[in-house]
Amino acid sequence: MRGWRSMPENPVVMRSRLRLSIEMSRLEMDVLSQIVAAMTTGRPQSFLVEGHPPWGRRFSSAPGAGVHVMLEGQTMLLPPGGEPVRLDVGDVLLLPRGAGHGLASSPDVPLIDVEHPSQRSVAGPVTIGPDRLSARGPRSRMLCGTYRLDTSRQAPLLRRLPASVVLETGAGRHPELSAVVALLVRELTQSAPGRPLAVGSLLDLLLVETLRAWFRQHPYENWAAELSDPLITDALRYLHDHPQRSWTVAELAEAVGLSRAAFARRFTDRVGQPPLAYLTSWRMLMASRLLRDENRVLADIAHSVGYSSSYAFANAFKRVHGVAPGTYRQSSAT
Repeated sequence: MRGWRSMPENPVVMRSRLRLSIEMSRLEMDVLSQIVAAMTTGRPQSFLVEGHPPWGRRFSSAPGAGVHVMLEGQTMLLPPGGEPVRLDVGDVLLLPRGAGHGLASSPDVPLIDVEHPSQRSVAGPVTIGPDRLSARGPRSRMLCGTYRLDTSRQAPLLRRLPASVVLETGAGRHPELSAVVALLVRELTQSAPGRPLAVGSLLDLLLVETLRAWFRQHPYENWAAELSDPLITDALRYLHDHPQRSWTVAELAEAVGLSRAAFARRFTDRVGQPPLAYLTSWRMLMASRLLRDENRVLADIAHSVGYSSSYAFANAFKRVHGVAPGTYRQSSAT
């Protein structure tokens, strides 16, 4: 009928329809999985270390994350400028940004500089130990792993982690983490078929379980605030699953059932960035992974992360990473 105009749709119905349309097309991945997958480069490495006191080693900083798991005895963590921390059997130490650190049988033992495991030239993904540090006294035994991470643009979730994360798995705490450690030790000490593949997969699981355990133990720490707020977690999932969409703050607020102003304040408080600034960060992190791992043309990558042209994408990428996408791809391949 000429001149007919529809009545405005009920906001509740609109919100439900938007949520349904997004949920039906959602990827079956959560925010943590996507962040870790986007930042990880190459295969992780692992090895066993045995030490008999007195011994001490200084690990330099490295581009990635490191993990140490105490299997036997005890070790002192010596962070630069910090107080020594004792690591007992079952304790897991995660260094999410590859911070330099010392490990020793006691705080007063001189430290010997060693090459960081992630900087070794290794033919395969796994270095098998044990590396014997000395030959006297009670034994300390550690499982060590390294992860190559693209630290040029870390997601806020990992950027706000402490420099070192220590988890105690004794007395039945964090049983899932303990189970992964047991499987890793078995793979590293046996020569079973498929060991490199199994160890690489278990190292990935070790990283995820360590982050899960820390999140459960510190649910309201600032670094994990975004994952302890279900509405903000929903908003993050929308952004992660649909980065190519031209989101507005109003649309995100409507999708999670908040006013625009309340949502913007809450998101910024929990995540540490305004919604659209976070979206740009996630797009650039996703783009860097696509450039590293997939042989797709620039226009296709640009469209996948929400840019209408290669030119607009290249300008945005260079502002964030300091280099053009093509240069980044070449350096990553090298």
